[in-house]
Amino acid sequence: MQHKKSTTITRLLTIITIIAMMLTANTAFAGEAEGQALFQSKCQKCHLVDRQMTGPALKGVRSRWAYTTVLYSWIKNSASVLASGDKYANDLFKQYNGAAMNAFPELTDADIFDILTYIYAEDKRITERNAAGAGGGGAIAAEEK
Repeated sequence: MQHKKSTTITRLLTIITIIAMMLTANTAFAGEAEGQALFQSKCQKCHLVDRQMTGPALKGVRSRWAYTTVLYSWIKNSASVLASGDKYANDLFKQYNGAAMNAFPELTDADIFDILTYIYAEDKRITERNAAGAGGGGAIAAEEK
């Protein structure tokens, strides 16, 4: 009797774990998809993930800001962050010849999180694609010799 009860509990815990993993995976994917749509409609006019455009490349953007809260504030209203005297923000502003970033006060913190999730995932895909291309190209070049 004890063995049956233990087996039933183990099966139940396994099912719960699998469901939790599926829900977590779907949530992450949904955030990335939403982030991609937001990135394309709000950010892509001036930014790319891997190359500088009108604005800086966004690869590693989280790590360039001392505080995530300041990054979120910058995205919502860069003028207020500049006015606060934030050194990184003001240096960035000068680097791009005083070109102000558009304000996006309508973006929620969840929206910005989704955009950053997409940027991170896209950067990872670009890096993997470049590594695969470099590896493949090297092998072909060696075979041609």
